Amino acid sequence: MTKEKRNQSVFSVIKAFQILELLNQKGSLTISQIHSTLHFNKSTISRLLNTLTELGYTQKISRNAGYVNTLKLFEMGNREVERLGVRRMAQPYLKHLACETKETINLAVLSGMHLIYIDKIESPDAIRVGYGSSKRIPAYCTGLGKAILAFMSKEKQEKLLVNAEFVRFTPTTITSQKLFKKDLDETKKRGYAYDNCEYEEGLACVAAPIINAGGEVIASISIAYPRARYVNNPEEEQRFAHLICTAARSLSLDLSYMGDNLIF
Repeated sequence: MTKEKRNQSVFSVIKAFQILELLNQKGSLTISQIHSTLHFNKSTISRLLNTLTELGYTQKISRNAGYVNTLKLFEMGNREVERLGVRRMAQPYLKHLACETKETINLAVLSGMHLIYIDKIESPDAIRVGYGSSKRIPAYCTGLGKAILAFMSKEKQEKLLVNAEFVRFTPTTITSQKLFKKDLDETKKRGYAYDNCEYEEGLACVAAPIINAGGEVIASISIAYPRARYVNNPEEEQRFAHLICTAARSLSLDLSYMGDNLIF
């Protein structure tokens, strides 16, 4: 892309946001009314509105009444506020889990088919596991990702998985969409997700979803630990599963979720 074309693209984005902001201030506006305020070329306004409408950010309410913003931006902003709220509300649970297990506790949200770690408490032991806040990793090979994907609606799940690529990171990474869907079904029945060292060799975890008042999965929480530490102690791993489900359920209840999706 040439510098000139790149600049044109930037200006188009700026103009699109100016239109969205104007519609937010004024409500319904026609192309002529937008032109009289912003002084953009009418054909440019029409082209940008067509694109914004295709993307779901604006809609044409009638031939004469013009365009209005949809709730899409509100929903996006509300989701970010919700995520910030989850991080704040999760703090006591993260600390409790860290104290109970002496292992690494993670909190993450989904972005496409990747996870974004938004908080963590590291294990006090010499062997530390997990990833720093804001780290992005594939969702399909982590307990945190599987917990979110398993408990979202089938429609959303299918949209995310249809073009998903399954790259092998360890010998236990699931690289088949068919097997991955089976794993998600088992995860939902079980009530929590299990990562069998699928992203990093030797690193296992149990994870459970955090669900909001609308029944939507908005984040997940996990206990990550060196698999070798508990290879001869399955009872402790089961205790971790119980702890993570209890914490996720309590946090979901704090978010006014009254469902019964979690088995513990």
